[in-house]
Amino acid sequence: MALHAAFPLALTPDLLYQIWANFFPEAPWTAVAHVLLSRLCRQVGYEMYEIEISDRNLLLRELKKKFGQQRLDELGEFLLDYVAQRLTEDDADTQDLREAQEWTALAYTKPSEMAEALQKRVEQEELSEMLRLASLIETLPEPLVEAGLQPILI
Repeated sequence: MALHAAFPLALTPDLLYQIWANFFPEAPWTAVAHVLLSRLCRQVGYEMYEIEISDRNLLLRELKKKFGQQRLDELGEFLLDYVAQRLTEDDADTQDLREAQEWTALAYTKPSEMAEALQKRVEQEELSEMLRLASLIETLPEPLVEAGLQPILI
C-alpha cells in the first residue's frame, strides 16, 4: 500500500482510500490510516499529506520493480481520472493541486507528452509559471531521466 501511496505527489485520505479500493480491496481498510499516520507521511495542510521526496523516489523504484511499468500506467490513469472528477473547483489552490497531480501522472506514464506540454508552457514566458513548474519538475527527476529527458531538468 505504501508503494502505491508514493505515486501521487500529494495525498488526501479520500485519494488513499480510492487507491486502496481500486488496488488493494483485500487489505484491511485501516491500511490507509496506517500509511497516513506512519513516519513516511508528513501533514502539509488540512487532510493533505506528502511523502519526503527521497522516500518517495525509493518507494516508486520499488513499486516499478515489484509491479512493473503496467502498474505505473494503471496508477497514472487512475490519478488522472481521480483529479478530473474530484478536483473541479475553480480556486487557484485546487487548480494547482490538480495540475501537479496531472504532471506527476504524465511524468511516470507519458513523459514525452509531459515534455511537449512543458515546452508550450515555457514558450508563454510567464516567470511565475516557470518558477512553479521548475519547483514541480524537481520532484520528478527519475522518470524524466529514464525517458531521456534530462534537458527538462536543466
